[in-house]
Amino acid sequence: MRKAFAGNKKPLYLRPNKLTLSKTMTKAELISKIADDAGITKVAAGTALSSFMEAVEKTLKKGDKITLTGFGTFSVSKRAARKGRNPFTGETIKIKAKKVAKFKASKELSGKL
Repeated sequence: MRKAFAGNKKPLYLRPNKLTLSKTMTKAELISKIADDAGITKVAAGTALSSFMEAVEKTLKKGDKITLTGFGTFSVSKRAARKGRNPFTGETIKIKAKKVAKFKASKELSGKL
């Protein structure tokens, strides 16, 4: 671990991010893949992907869930308010309750990984 100093504050310990070691597919790459697989233009694939994302967003805002058989389920989860700690100063802070999007992969998808 390396030490990094932010002014006169306590040193921060930085760890290499494991996620940066793997390849992440971007939205543009996903659109290209959809267009190639479906034999359509990138514009059409982009429109379809945007429509899907918008439908998921609207459904989750209503509090409903979406189940795609063989893929997984998108749902909304409620996180309760809780106390946290500011890592720089050590003081206790209040973290508000909020709703978060959640995805649970199906058994079929999990089995393919």
